[in-house]
Amino acid sequence: MNEEETMLLAGRLIEGTSVFVPSMLMDKLEHIFERTRSRERAAQIWSLIANAETFESGPVAINNQRFLAFGGRESVNNAKKGLEAEGLIGVGPSYEAGVRPKTYSTKQCCNPVELQLVDDWSSTRKKYTEDDEACKHTRETLDMLEVDVPRVLRLLTQMVPEYLSIAYDEGKLSTRSVGGRKKKSKLYSLAAPITSLIESKGRVSRSRTCKRLFSPLTNLKTEFRSCLSIEGDPLAYVDMVCAQPTFLACLSSDEKLLRACQEDHLYDSIGELFNVTRKEAKGCYYQYIFGRNRKDRRGNRTAFEVQEFFKEKYPRAADFAWDAKKENHRRLSHKLQRMEAELFVDGMLLELKRLNVPALTIHDSIVVGEQDREQAMGIAQRILSDNGIRPVLTLE
Repeated sequence: MNEEETMLLAGRLIEGTSVFVPSMLMDKLEHIFERTRSRERAAQIWSLIANAETFESGPVAINNQRFLAFGGRESVNNAKKGLEAEGLIGVGPSYEAGVRPKTYSTKQCCNPVELQLVDDWSSTRKKYTEDDEACKHTRETLDMLEVDVPRVLRLLTQMVPEYLSIAYDEGKLSTRSVGGRKKKSKLYSLAAPITSLIESKGRVSRSRTCKRLFSPLTNLKTEFRSCLSIEGDPLAYVDMVCAQPTFLACLSSDEKLLRACQEDHLYDSIGELFNVTRKEAKGCYYQYIFGRNRKDRRGNRTAFEVQEFFKEKYPRAADFAWDAKKENHRRLSHKLQRMEAELFVDGMLLELKRLNVPALTIHDSIVVGEQDREQAMGIAQRILSDNGIRPVLTLE
């Protein structure tokens, strides 16, 4: 296969979204990569190698620049490593740079009769979201939201006065950054969600991997929550205390960790360990539980320290987490997030939908109007209890 043919193939795989991949690849990519774009990239890379093999009698030599047509160097390398680790591609030895590139093969991993056509990834994602009842109810409730725009403007000008110029003209919120790229990115993450809510726009979707539901509300800064109402009724937030650690305690049957979550002193203990606030302690925990297993402090000292803290205080949960993350550390985070989504989205949100109650979710929180807060609290308590979880719920 010459260079021109390889480039044409790469271009066709990027611009045309129909890609032949093995059946087992579809299942394994769900576990290897969390983001849909990462799974698409891996499928494109596999197809490039598989199609190149049709022109050769053995493993094919492909220059890394051909793979870079699908994304950045780091993302492409991660995709190839994931495919290789699962036995979906074979990677030959690396030759001297500039003389001959690595060789790749797929025939040893996948029988051609197992190939299936994945047609238009983006349409598949769109259909999945449009058909999801939780997404439909979320969209309907978002359309009922009312935003106190003057209050939003006051909060924005207080939060980022040094590089933000704000205007509200003809029903639209506009922001102009006078800073560099980093400031523009920070400004976007701050203003984009509330702007989407004001204009009744923004994407509502669910992850195929972890089943979490995402909307402009899930990315909204906490400070803006007081600016929202459902047709004039202020919002009430039913929140589960220490949700992710509680799910870990339930999966690992660690009663000691479960008590720490119910008494709400887990994050306080981590905060004392690092001398940080409760919010920062929560971030330290996530670095540990959603990250790789650590053998030493190199790479992420915080995650390692929390890991050692759990080994000492909650050995049952620590052993469970270590074993769950051995082959692929993302599998534990996906399992915990799927558990969360099954309870809060497929359980509580759909139950409120059945009762015609406007409701939203922010991962481990249910959001309703003030008049429906007691009903939402009761439903949350019942669904969690029915699943063997003794929750501590707070109401904001």
